[in-house]
This record gives sequence, C-alpha cells and structure tokens, in this order.
Amino acid sequence: AVQMDKIAEQVADLRGLAIQGTPERYLISRERVEEVLNGLILDPGRRAGLENELRVLSVLGLVKPTYDLVKYALNSSSDSLGGFYIPWTKQMFVIGDEFTGLERFVYSHEFDHALTDQHFDIAGMGVYPDCRLDAQHCAAIRALVEGDATVLMYQWLNQYATPQDYQDFANYDPPDFTLPEEFPPPYVSQDINFPYSYGADFVQY
Repeated sequence: AVQMDKIAEQVADLRGLAIQGTPERYLISRERVEEVLNGLILDPGRRAGLENELRVLSVLGLVKPTYDLVKYALNSSSDSLGGFYIPWTKQMFVIGDEFTGLERFVYSHEFDHALTDQHFDIAGMGVYPDCRLDAQHCAAIRALVEGDATVLMYQWLNQYATPQDYQDFANYDPPDFTLPEEFPPPYVSQDINFPYSYGADFVQY
C-alpha cells in the first residue's frame, strides 16, 4: 500500500492532475482473474448482448459461430500487461503474487485510469461497461483512455523506475491476452489491441 501511494503521487505529478481520492485496489493472482472479471463484467443483460453480437460478427465472417465471445469481452475489459480498472465500480486490480517492478509498472497504468476518471468522468462517457454510442465513437474513446495510460506508464518507467524495476520488467514476456486464447480470430486480436497501439500513437502525437 505504501508503494502504491508513492506511485500514485508520481503518476499525478506526471499527469498534472490532483488526486481526488484513492480507489479500491487489489493485487490478485492470475488464477483468480477470470472469476473476478466475470463478477464485474457479466450480468444477464450483458450476456444476452454478447449473444446478439456473436450472431452479427459470425454473419459478417469475422468470427466463427462457436467462438467464445464471453472471453473476448473479459479480455477487452483488462490490460494484457497485467491489470484492469473498472470505471463503474472505481476498483483497480493488478495481477500478480507479489509487488515487483512489473506490478509497479502496471499500477502506474491503472492508477492513471483512476486519476483521469476522477477528473473527466470516464465512467459517464457512454462506453463502459457497454457501448451506448455508435461503435466507432466508443472505439475512439477507448483508444484515448488506453493511449493516455500507456504513454503515462512509459513516462513513469523512464522517470521513476528503479534499476530493479527495469530488471523485473525486462524479464517479462506479456501475453497477448489476459485470459489466454489458443487461436483468436484476426478481428479479435486487432480489436483488442487497437486502443493501445493507435491510442498511444494518437496521444503521443
């Protein structure tokens, strides 16, 4: 908790925004991630919406009718590097069994989400947990949110990380998805990666 508080102050300094409160924050093992995400993301209405979305995507030939769109939804709601922030519950999660340099790096990303949510009401933008706007509008907002946090965490790494942080991070090979998928359709890979790659380019520019 002491380390988290220090990183939060560093993120606020880099981002130029004052901390307005500390969100609930958790360090959870990778084995618990699917259970936690299920409880936070999937209610009966969301599941019904995913069934309809699967029909549309399969008709368009983007996924097979048997594809597990639930796992796609869970992966879309988390950062594959190792964490997630839930805007509508104001909760932060870092995935790990201890708080090493990797978890510290991820925490800077997730706290940036919490900080920008405090100032700009990300939860009220009509994107989370379900898109209530047109799809491209939601994709643009997600890209801005994730791009902001991605650029910030590398700024944190360059300015505040310790030599041990760098060593811990250098030895880590992040998975493509938080919940592993053996053969994800190209559409899914591109859709999940879009907010990070294009969002970071946009924010950096």
